[in-house]
Amino acid sequence: MAEDGKVQNSVKFDINQPENVAISIMPEVEMRSDTHCSGYRSRFPSMFERASGSWWNPKFDSAALEKQLSVSVFPLIQKRFQYALFYIIISCVVWSIFYAASITTHWVGFVVANILLILINTLILVLTYTTFYHKYYLIISISLSLLLCALCLSTFSVAYNSNISPIGAFCICIEIIIMMYTVIPMPLFMCVLIGILFSMTFEILAHTVYIEEYDWSNVVGKIFLHMCTHLVGVHMFIMMQVRNRNTFLKVAQSIMSRRDLENEKQLKEKMLNSLMPEYVWRNVLLNENRESQTNANMMLKIGASSEFRQNFTMDLMDNVSILYADIVGFTKMSAPLSAEKLVSLLNDLFGRFDNLCSKCGCEKICTLGDCYYCVSGCPTPKPDHAKCCIEMGLGYFHILCNSRQMELPV
Repeated sequence: MAEDGKVQNSVKFDINQPENVAISIMPEVEMRSDTHCSGYRSRFPSMFERASGSWWNPKFDSAALEKQLSVSVFPLIQKRFQYALFYIIISCVVWSIFYAASITTHWVGFVVANILLILINTLILVLTYTTFYHKYYLIISISLSLLLCALCLSTFSVAYNSNISPIGAFCICIEIIIMMYTVIPMPLFMCVLIGILFSMTFEILAHTVYIEEYDWSNVVGKIFLHMCTHLVGVHMFIMMQVRNRNTFLKVAQSIMSRRDLENEKQLKEKMLNSLMPEYVWRNVLLNENRESQTNANMMLKIGASSEFRQNFTMDLMDNVSILYADIVGFTKMSAPLSAEKLVSLLNDLFGRFDNLCSKCGCEKICTLGDCYYCVSGCPTPKPDHAKCCIEMGLGYFHILCNSRQMELPV
């Protein structure tokens, strides 16, 4: 419950246990798919429900939803980043084995660089399991991206004396760019900024080092390849954000609907419990569930306007005791009382009788005006049903004698 009296809900999703979902959605914003928080209708189709309208940075139109989404989706982002670190470590191990086995020129430098990258990635992988990563994950992601870009560009210093061809270096560049857009958690503008600077620096160094192998057609072609790579990366980034928000809303709406259904079920059970004993209404519901399909078919045949009779089960009970309490002179007593005060008085009195009824092993039948009816030995047989009713009657007087506000002859 918020300080201003409004209820605040929330959604928390555990990736390891998808059934354990806690809902927490701010109720002040309704679910709508074609309008933004500013109130105007978008000219373009909405990418997901409650979209803010910014296609290049997909967000909810509610800050509360966006904040809750970041908390709920963070375990998934963290696990995806851990997989990326595993991939980088395995790649570095493979490259180290390759250069150590081939014993090419400058192979020691490549192996040392790969080992250094393995150690750094291992350290980052360990940090992802701590709270430190939760606080500084953006700084860690940016630092890792810059490190990968720097190591890739450093290969040009020994390009002529290594086994890395221009095509191989270009593939490593494309691989790093795709990783920044997909598995390294950073904002879109940061991915675009680092990626474009990296592509420009890479092509300048490549043209400088491999100037004899480059012509203008190759330069233009590689520029288009870089542009296509960034466009694909941006598309993948945006679609990933859209998918996360769509899944978040669908899970939230599903769990909220399930919770509302459960609340309605509990309300129904409380209403039935106030009308009849629990044993009886549970049997009625059980029979109703068994015959629901048959009843539906019969309703289709006889029509919606026709009368439909529900079958009831009646049990004959022996050895039961019935007790009722009647307020003497109720009509005369209620004459000077207002309706509100009289109803409040009877409600308080009968509420105490209900509590006493459950303690004494009796079952409430009904209340009729100022009369209170209960029974013992039904629907569950009791050998001491008479004793229960006597204790119930004595409890009536005990309640009335201990209440100064009730001076009613019963």
